[in-house]
Amino acid sequence: MEGKTSEPPIYYKLECGVSAAELEVGHLYKVAVAISPDGTKILVFFDIHPDPKAIGMSCDIESERTAAR
Repeated sequence: MEGKTSEPPIYYKLECGVSAAELEVGHLYKVAVAISPDGTKILVFFDIHPDPKAIGMSCDIESERTAAR
């Protein structure tokens, strides 16, 4: 019988500027890692605005690390 394996969590240090006010501590967000047009690695947050026309926001990733559970 195969056991279910899971990826270790990834911890990010982000630079969001004034957009950080849109995020709430302890809230779960849909996110994706992407590369901006200038080549910067960013984390894109989806569905954070109540307005359905607003797609989301992004933050620059300053650093990331993984940790085994």
